[in-house]
Amino acid sequence: MGKSKVLVVGDLMLDEFVYGSVTRISPEAPVPILKINETRRYIGGCGNMAANLKALGVDVCICAAVGDDEPGGYIRSKLRADGIQDMTQTS
Repeated sequence: MGKSKVLVVGDLMLDEFVYGSVTRISPEAPVPILKINETRRYIGGCGNMAANLKALGVDVCICAAVGDDEPGGYIRSKLRADGIQDMTQTS
């Protein structure tokens, strides 16, 4: 698949995972209070598909809508860093 070229079109999103430990239960409601130890971000949706194809050596171009905010900027920079051509549209 190394010489293949693929256009990926779909929903592009940012998956964010927060890891930590529950320090106490809120006195206002039965809600756990989390002490955050680590946060990880991954490109999800069709971005995950594009990253998997790129890992297989495929020349990938992605076309999707991305927000004009910090998460959108992170997605664009991560795509560039991964060598995925970006045709995203800011919404």
